[in-house]
Amino acid sequence: MHALMPLRDNKGDSIMGLPKCFNRTLHDQLGIYAAWLPISNTIALGDYGRFEGGVFRKTGNISEFNVDVIQAAGSATSIDFMSGGTRVRKFVAGVEVPSLQGVGDADASLSFDFSSENSAVIKADINVVQMENINQVGRQLARHPDWEKYYYVVSAVYIGEQCVVIATAKAGTTVEFSASASVLEQVDLGKVAVKPSLKSSSNTAFQSIGDTGPLGLRLFKINWRDKIKLLGDQEEPEISDDWGDEVEDDF
Repeated sequence: MHALMPLRDNKGDSIMGLPKCFNRTLHDQLGIYAAWLPISNTIALGDYGRFEGGVFRKTGNISEFNVDVIQAAGSATSIDFMSGGTRVRKFVAGVEVPSLQGVGDADASLSFDFSSENSAVIKADINVVQMENINQVGRQLARHPDWEKYYYVVSAVYIGEQCVVIATAKAGTTVEFSASASVLEQVDLGKVAVKPSLKSSSNTAFQSIGDTGPLGLRLFKINWRDKIKLLGDQEEPEISDDWGDEVEDDF
């Protein structure tokens, strides 16, 4: 177990604005909250924790309190988002083209130029697993003597399938992919079966290309009257900026 510390660049400067902005993007687009780091984390249904640095940070799972979760599939969805000011460029054999469709296996490149800091590209088909027995779980947690009322509980996990996620803290970042035009066309569509090679001009850029994993969350908490409070599309959680020292690693 390792402490999950704030992301920093090579000069030691905090770049925690990036996860905060990523969280706001998912909240605005889908009414959900970021599972940070996207795709590469281990957050699961029934996990509990707090919001710190703008994103949910897992502390444990409610199975520790002898609470059973009934799991079911939710409605599938998708997201195709690109931050304002982001430029997409496509090249085949060194010549810029408007589209990669119909080009086939010719050598190509695809680049995303981010003019603003804390920018993102998110392209994903999303499957949802959700908690069917929220009321039962809430009653059991409310009665448990060791349950803390400030915890949020994950009631649904939005899983990106073979998706494209790029997030960068630094303005002026370029992320470039190289492969055949047919492979890069799938990157552009956000459904990546074959991973291309890539390079980035900034070490503050995060990329998850063609991977499957948790992208976003829905949550609830038990209030001081032992009532369940669902975090809706327009609601913001209570956020602490203190990352602390004893934190479970979500990477």
